[in-house]
Amino acid sequence: MVIKSGGIVFGIVVSLYFLYQGFINPQNYNDFYRSAFIIPFLVIISAIIFFIDDLVDLSKRLRFLYQIVLCFFGLSVIKLPILEFLPFKVEIFIFVFFWTYILNVNNFLDGLDGYLITNFLFFLLQVLILLNFKNSILYNLLSDDIIVIIFILIPFLIFNFPNAKIYMGDSGSIVIGFIVGL
Repeated sequence: MVIKSGGIVFGIVVSLYFLYQGFINPQNYNDFYRSAFIIPFLVIISAIIFFIDDLVDLSKRLRFLYQIVLCFFGLSVIKLPILEFLPFKVEIFIFVFFWTYILNVNNFLDGLDGYLITNFLFFLLQVLILLNFKNSILYNLLSDDIIVIIFILIPFLIFNFPNAKIYMGDSGSIVIGFIVGL
């Protein structure tokens, strides 16, 4: 039997880590993420809602609506505008559209043994390599966050390889997609 909602643990641990970092480094986190407490709040709420979805199938429309709301509120963490040649509302629409797309792609990848976590680890390693070329306290802070997330994911990878004993489920794959979107 395969456990299909192991991602709730990932969501809780990542939320607690970001919350802890927000208390330890409030100035740096507020400079980089705008608020140290928005990310843990959105991650834990997402993990809980999609854990319920793992247990009881929620309607697809309700899930999609929550994904859009999650991405919209996640934009409060990102310093916009990034694409200054676009009108602001168009930029918000583009970000929410592609962020929701990333959430759903991650959700589809979860059922393949080890594929979601392996891809996410390679993505995080690439970002970590690129961040090491920057010399800034804020980029070092982000690098530390990525390293911690990598170490949180390694136990899941061990139990997620063929024949998988645990899947992230919606509660984990949506959280991973949210982090990728950040």
